[in-house]
Amino acid sequence: MSGRTHWQSWDTARASGSKIDYWSDVVVRGVIDASMKPATKACFDGFLASRSIETARFVSFRSQPHQINRTTTQARGGDGHLMIGLQLRGVSFIEQGDTRLRLVPGQIAVVDSNKPFNLHFPDIIERRLILVPRTFLDLGAGTRNDAPHIIRCEAGAAQVAREALLRLTDLTCNWLDQDCTLMMQALSHLLRTVPDQRAPSASASRLTLADIQMEMRARLSDESLNPAMLARSFGISVRSLYRLFAQERRSFSQLLLDLRLDHARAQMEKDAGQSLTAIALDSGLSDSAHFSRAYRAKFGEAPSLTRARLRSKPIRA
Repeated sequence: MSGRTHWQSWDTARASGSKIDYWSDVVVRGVIDASMKPATKACFDGFLASRSIETARFVSFRSQPHQINRTTTQARGGDGHLMIGLQLRGVSFIEQGDTRLRLVPGQIAVVDSNKPFNLHFPDIIERRLILVPRTFLDLGAGTRNDAPHIIRCEAGAAQVAREALLRLTDLTCNWLDQDCTLMMQALSHLLRTVPDQRAPSASASRLTLADIQMEMRARLSDESLNPAMLARSFGISVRSLYRLFAQERRSFSQLLLDLRLDHARAQMEKDAGQSLTAIALDSGLSDSAHFSRAYRAKFGEAPSLTRARLRSKPIRA
């Protein structure tokens, strides 16, 4: 094998119809059979490139917030692949079976595509993926090839594996297929020798309110966000979460509403041309009447007045 397999790419900027429908189709064609749901229907942009060599697929993508769900039916028709994903930007949440993981930039996640899973990208995301046969990391029964799990790439073999994964999914990389296969073999060896350094679950003793608020900001567009979901994100109990909120004069609901309203105002300041509906949806406030009342109570004016004032250019002397 001495030829080169070229990258195929898809960009929502080229979509002639619905960008959301276009991206849903791109996920299936370029990555894996799964269902896609955007965080908001107001707008969506994404770019994805994919390349297949022998039994492996290499993927590079970036996009706005959305969710990917692989159902039992879709997983049943799978081909025994593992998804080895490197996070470059944003936070991802991975749910498979009873396991829920939080992936941050610089970490690698391993997910079994032959089991149903849900991937939640609450903010702008950039990831690199390699889909490989499960035997790629098969070390025998009882070893740590079970998925899903996360590998921290801080030093040693894990750090070198990260660089290899980056190189294999670099769109400017024009290696021969044979060279890519050799690099895949090297990556396989590196991941097999990585010590068991899975990212540990966060504990309440290490968490701070700043950590909690950062997580809430990252997931503002998720209207279903609640204390139980937030606690699972950090691997702690709801009771431990409430103990942290005991240090805050506001309840979870009050803090979440304040963060959403602050985000909405920041969006207006960033781009006063956005519609209030789009801003409200992006902030997780789909009820326009509730959004308007809460905004007026916090800032002393209706959101429409804020936007009108920001649209007015200051008169310069």
